[in-house]
Amino acid sequence: MNIVLFGTGGHAKVVAEIVQLQGLHRMVGLVSEDGRPGDFIEGLEVIASNQNFGEVLPGYDVRGAIIALGLNKHRMHLSELIGGSLEFVNAVHPSATVSRQAGLGPGTVVMAGAVINPGTRIGAHCIINTASSIDHDCTVGDFTHVCPGALVAGHVDIAVGCWLGIGSIVSDHINIGERAFLSAGARAVQDVPPDSRLSFSGKIVATP
Repeated sequence: MNIVLFGTGGHAKVVAEIVQLQGLHRMVGLVSEDGRPGDFIEGLEVIASNQNFGEVLPGYDVRGAIIALGLNKHRMHLSELIGGSLEFVNAVHPSATVSRQAGLGPGTVVMAGAVINPGTRIGAHCIINTASSIDHDCTVGDFTHVCPGALVAGHVDIAVGCWLGIGSIVSDHINIGERAFLSAGARAVQDVPPDSRLSFSGKIVATP
C-alpha cells in the first residue's frame, strides 16, 4: 500500500525508518503543517500540507497514513482532520516483541526493543517507544505515549491521551486516568486521577 507520514520532525524520522525496515508499505512522501517541500531521509519529500492533502494524495495513489507526531494532542487533532479519508496503518520495529495474543489499534507505532505481552490491548495512534515494556493483560487508551524505558506491570489500565515519561514505572493493578502525565522516572504505586501529573517525588497534582 502507498502511504504517507504526517510529520517531519525527529519522531517522523524514527517512524520512517521502522516502516522501511518492516517492508509492508511504500512511503510516497510526507505531509507537513505548511506543505513546504524539502528533502527528508532516503529522498522522502514533503508532497502536501495539512490543508491540501485531500486534493494532492489521490494523485499519488496514497491510501494509508501514519501520524508521526510525538505529542498526543497533535495526533488527536490530525486524526480528526484526516477522518476516514485514509487508512491508518501500524509500524512495528523488527526488534520489538509483540505477543500474538496482544492487539494494536490503527496508527500505533511500536519502536525498537519494546515489549508488549499477552492479553494486552493497545489503542489507536499510540506510541510504544524505545525499550519500553507493557506486561500482560493491560489496556492502553488511544493517543497515549509510553516513552523510552517506561515499564508497565500487569493488569494496568491506562486511559486515553496519557503520557508515561522516560523511565517511569507503573505497578500492577494501577489505573491511570485520562490525560494523566507521569514525569520522567515517576513511580505509580497508586491510581493516578485524570488530568493530573505524577512527579518524580511521587506527588500528584491536578493540571489545568
